[in-house]
Amino acid sequence: GNGLDEFVRLLSSAAANADDLPVDMNTFIIGAVAGIFGAAYFIYGKKDQKPVPLVAGALLCVVPYFIDSMLVLILVCAALLIAPFLIRFEF
Repeated sequence: GNGLDEFVRLLSSAAANADDLPVDMNTFIIGAVAGIFGAAYFIYGKKDQKPVPLVAGALLCVVPYFIDSMLVLILVCAALLIAPFLIRFEF
């Protein structure tokens, strides 16, 4: 029906304007992977009351929204992924 035609029109319009999107696919994928690891680190840090994984996890979930440079984003995410293994801090 009419709803399906409208949906197909919207999809083709979005595909035609894909170059105008503010985030490219590489940044999206890195952000998604960082978010998955961030959520896991956050849950682990909260469950075991470990502040370094908790903070690193929260930052991994948020940082991709604020960094535009692909290289800087990869370096920051890598540092946050490694931080809980290098920084030993307990309450």
